[in-house]
Amino acid sequence: MANKVFLFTFLVVVVAVSGYGKGGKARLCAKYCDVISPVCGTDGKTYDSRCHLENAACGGVRVSFHHDGACFPAKRCPGICPAIYLPVCGTNGKTYSSLCQLEDDKTCNGVYVSKKHDGKCACNPVVACPRDSTPPCVAATARPTTTTAVSRQLFARIQVLRRFETAIVTALPSSAAPRTTGPCCGSDGETYNNICFFEIAKCKNRCSSNCLTDRVVRRR
Repeated sequence: MANKVFLFTFLVVVVAVSGYGKGGKARLCAKYCDVISPVCGTDGKTYDSRCHLENAACGGVRVSFHHDGACFPAKRCPGICPAIYLPVCGTNGKTYSSLCQLEDDKTCNGVYVSKKHDGKCACNPVVACPRDSTPPCVAATARPTTTTAVSRQLFARIQVLRRFETAIVTALPSSAAPRTTGPCCGSDGETYNNICFFEIAKCKNRCSSNCLTDRVVRRR
């Protein structure tokens, strides 16, 4: 009988002190919570009150207080953005069709970006090339050097962008690209003076959205 009483007392003590807070003050796991004031736990779940959250933690749930109020709903990926076109420019130089699309890219794809300004991003074409440019194409002499000699099938596989805005062309002085490499053959059959002009032709900064002319940046 004495052993049963001792065991019962031991269990009561264990239940009473099963959750110790900072400072060594004991708190009961099964305490009565009479206030409803929603809080958000670190597990993403909304609890009726901080008291309810603490009860859950004492009961074995790995959770702690995150913030007052209900938890924000989880972001659906990809998100559903309204079908509107209000372009914004991101700090990554990319133009998004709307702020919603930018936020979706940031949240769902982990892209480190924020809004730079309203409207499309300005085109910033390459106007100078590094001195250590890649060597010219090895097949330069094996491919046509003019577009008139390129077949229609080849045009269907052109990888080099060939349309440029007039402002882009005029903004490229002949001194912008060092002539340290020989001719380079592009997959469009064009021979470029060096790899610099070839890279400009590919228009890395996606300036094709504002194209106004068919001129090709090419030096003979």
